Amino acid sequence: MAAISVLNVYDNGALPGTDLIGAKGQSFVIDIDGERTLFDTGMRGRYLMHNLGILKIDPESIDRVVISHGHYDHAGGLPDFLEARERPVEVIVHPLFHRKRARGFRGLPYKMIGPPKLLDGQREMMALNEVSDWTPLSDHMLLVTAPPRKHKDAIGDRLLVKDEEGWRRDDMEDELSLVLSSDQGLVVITGCCHRGLLNLLDSIKERLDIPVAAVIGGLHMSSFTDAEIDNVVRRLRKDQGQPQLYLNHCTGEDAMTRMREAFGLDGVKDFYVGTRFDLEDAGETKLI
Repeated sequence: MAAISVLNVYDNGALPGTDLIGAKGQSFVIDIDGERTLFDTGMRGRYLMHNLGILKIDPESIDRVVISHGHYDHAGGLPDFLEARERPVEVIVHPLFHRKRARGFRGLPYKMIGPPKLLDGQREMMALNEVSDWTPLSDHMLLVTAPPRKHKDAIGDRLLVKDEEGWRRDDMEDELSLVLSSDQGLVVITGCCHRGLLNLLDSIKERLDIPVAAVIGGLHMSSFTDAEIDNVVRRLRKDQGQPQLYLNHCTGEDAMTRMREAFGLDGVKDFYVGTRFDLEDAGETKLI
């Protein structure tokens, strides 16, 4: 039977009464199928390594790293993590991950927010794997690429990317998510969900046709209006069977509050550093 464990090791907030550090960014340690995946690395490597130490996660125990997208608050901790290892580790990114990214105004960049540069020694600890399509990572874990944008998303003119023609609006084509399977339904892991939660869940439903039991991560809904949040609530109820939500990072306080009013405290939970999601008996529903 496949047990699932998702442990938050980096987030804007940390569990109170602990020595864990909360800072802008996102990172999870996922255990499934006898393998351990680090999903994102947060912004600051020293905070990531501190939290891993407090939580007794040996960097050598990580079998692979998946970076959800090329923003610094999700990839910034990668250099320090690689330096802490003695053996190379697989690092999975989208082929477009490496582009220059920035926050901007009227198409002009004013703050660089792209992925960090790696030193030669750090690159030697990385077995880079660029993935551009849905890809099984194990029997019960699937890598999912950016969905089509049919519903409201969190892509705006302030997020910029540089390509051969110069700076333009970043449509976040490199965004990756994870889907874990269980007999209780799917567990969806997001970094920022820039392409929109409803878009992501619709894409998963179309391809897999398995109910979603839980969503874990950031939803980047801080720019959503009340009406747009309410639409997400309606669609989660009507189309997705109202999955459990374990939210953090960029979701936004207004969105969290409004969804809690609709789904209750048990339906929408904070997922800070030190918080763990477990399915001890996840069943035999395989993705491959």
